[in-house]
Amino acid sequence: MNWLKKIICKNWLGLSLLAVILLVPFFASAQVSLGLPSNIAGLASQDLKVTVENIVRIIFGFLGILLVLLLLYAGFLWLTSQGNKDQIERAKKIITSAVVGLVLVLAAYGIAAFIIYSLLGATGPGGTGGTGGPPGGPCNNCIALGNGIIESHYPGVNAKNIPRNTRIVITFKEEVKSTSMIVPNIQVKNLTTGSPALIAISNDGQLTYTIVPNDLLGSPSVENKYQVVLQDILKASDGSAALPLGYQWQFTVSTASDTTAPTVISVIPLAASTVPRNTIVQINFSESIDPSGITGVSPQFTVQDSATVLTGVYSIGNQYKTAEFRTTVECGTNSCGGTVFCLPPDSALTGLAETGITDMAGNPLAVDYQWGFNTSNAIDTTPPTITHQAPLKGAAGVSTMDPAEVYFSKEMSISSLNSGNVTLSNTGFWLESSNVAGKTQVLIHHQPFQPYTSYDIAVTSGVKDINQNCFSPCSCNSTDGSCGCQVPSGICTGLSCTSGESL
Repeated sequence: MNWLKKIICKNWLGLSLLAVILLVPFFASAQVSLGLPSNIAGLASQDLKVTVENIVRIIFGFLGILLVLLLLYAGFLWLTSQGNKDQIERAKKIITSAVVGLVLVLAAYGIAAFIIYSLLGATGPGGTGGTGGPPGGPCNNCIALGNGIIESHYPGVNAKNIPRNTRIVITFKEEVKSTSMIVPNIQVKNLTTGSPALIAISNDGQLTYTIVPNDLLGSPSVENKYQVVLQDILKASDGSAALPLGYQWQFTVSTASDTTAPTVISVIPLAASTVPRNTIVQINFSESIDPSGITGVSPQFTVQDSATVLTGVYSIGNQYKTAEFRTTVECGTNSCGGTVFCLPPDSALTGLAETGITDMAGNPLAVDYQWGFNTSNAIDTTPPTITHQAPLKGAAGVSTMDPAEVYFSKEMSISSLNSGNVTLSNTGFWLESSNVAGKTQVLIHHQPFQPYTSYDIAVTSGVKDINQNCFSPCSCNSTDGSCGCQVPSGICTGLSCTSGESL
């Protein structure tokens, strides 16, 4: 050990600088002072694995700081010893102990980090975009959902209690080559038994693909975990890779099949009401429905003027629980310059959802759902605003799991509330909406937020209310989270308007 002491004694300053250099990134990842929540209760809102990881980093961070201070103190003793042999010997011992301790701390940190990230890799997803979130859970290349080419899918990431007779649905943001949506590019695997599921794949003619297993999934006695794998999917526009890193997610199948029929829980316009002629017709279901009954070649959701079925555009959103219809009859533009389409004026119309509409297990509506409403000759031109957002702009100590929330002043077109118009940066996310008392609440579900990472929420003017008026995000109030104005301002016009919030 004498040779080691000589090296240390002669090079204590260099070793101290080296220790500082090595520990700078270490301290940065530990975020010892700035990254701690403002109260202990804040730890409870974080994922347990993330909390343990943060505690370990903080402990090692303090140890590293202590060792560097010991090295500097020893150097100070040596420089001020003025030939005092006892003081020099004391400094040597402190330096030796500090360097040995530094090596042990770095080694311990490396082992701990390896164990923590191995556990995270075993219980969470790999790839970009973080771990699972509510409904949350294991996925690979998670950021492809919301921030990539995938708009939504059913079942959700790590969804629980999925019936054995479920169908699997995937909706893309842009058209993909149907010739690439085949087995083996799409695989459904039983992770519990290790066996693949035989499947049939169909397309609604637009952006949505339905995967129907040939047999019941899972087992009548125990729950089974399944994984859907997408790979080598190509864009229709140029043949490039739609998912260069692939995409896969997991869900858990229960021991029972679903035999309960879906129901209609609300409609817009309300029955027997009179509404402006630029109103979008909306119907909300009790559960996710097979989109082929809405967006397929023969829609089972229609709007009629007397005996005439109106022609128009059908869409589905809200994780497949909301269907919408608008006509193709132009009747003006909104404040963002977008075209507005209208129903026949001063008319008595009928909305009809037929029993051909089924849920994701193939159960049809028990009976046709029919209701009547009236249109006036008026056009609603009042744009929506955001009345509240959570978390607020610049918020700290945000829960890693809870969904972000956006509240609008009016009922909204659910099809416009998509991941192109409402965005969350740096993670995979999906949107869920509900109408309450004439207003719409949007939940932005996401993969768990990572500590010490900034996330931005943006709501663009592509978002529209039920009367096709665009949201105009010209000003935001960070105190109450409100945002928007009646008309776009000079610095915020057209479809480029964006409301941005950071958390």
